[in-house]
Amino acid sequence: MKEILGKGKYATVFKATHKLTQQPYVVKLFHPGRTKKLKREILILKSLNQISIHPGYKNTIRYHETISIMNEISSSYCPAIVTDYIENDNDWRSLYSSFTLNDIKYYSYQLLQVSKVPII
Repeated sequence: MKEILGKGKYATVFKATHKLTQQPYVVKLFHPGRTKKLKREILILKSLNQISIHPGYKNTIRYHETISIMNEISSSYCPAIVTDYIENDNDWRSLYSSFTLNDIKYYSYQLLQVSKVPII
């Protein structure tokens, strides 16, 4: 794992590179005792994988697998989720503040479109 992309209450997110293919991925390492959040997130990501195979649903990240990684602080194995890495130079905080009403309508519509597909 190369760099920390973010830290939160439930997990730390890293950018990682596959050793053989050099493909970049995101690894979300959950903190010990946060398995309830992990299970919910895996369900959502698997649902998005089902949605992303339908035409017109291209704006979803792909869930690859769940792995265990040794947490150096707690000396125990912790679950981690591996997803696609998407290069993004925009700071989301400044991006959100620049949204127009039409931008908000557009992104809200995109979220509603995803929710039309049954979650399996």
